[in-house]
Amino acid sequence: MDTFELIKGAIDIHIHIGPDPNRRRRVGVERTIITHPLSVSFGCRASVEEQKEMIGQGVFIEHCIMSTDFGQIYNPPPVEGMRMYIETMLRCGIEEDEIVAMVRKNPAHALGLPVL
Repeated sequence: MDTFELIKGAIDIHIHIGPDPNRRRRVGVERTIITHPLSVSFGCRASVEEQKEMIGQGVFIEHCIMSTDFGQIYNPPPVEGMRMYIETMLRCGIEEDEIVAMVRKNPAHALGLPVL
């Protein structure tokens, strides 16, 4: 199985990705997923250009994968939270095939799994 690296927040992006895009492969990391790349609350924001550069290096960016942080005691259960998220995205004009890509295809690709 591949070695994964999960980077949470843009501040980690600059520490982990840095100027050497091949560093991850040299240390055995095959796949990298970055969460919250636009969130100031998790550190400095990654610019659109930085995100494009990372995608070009094979990094998976969170906005290509739909997930939720639901499940805390005062929030709906994770499955209900995801249903609500998908419903909201549909109401906002996101097409069903785009949602299928973000919920099923992109996560499978990011994890190196077959798409079911």
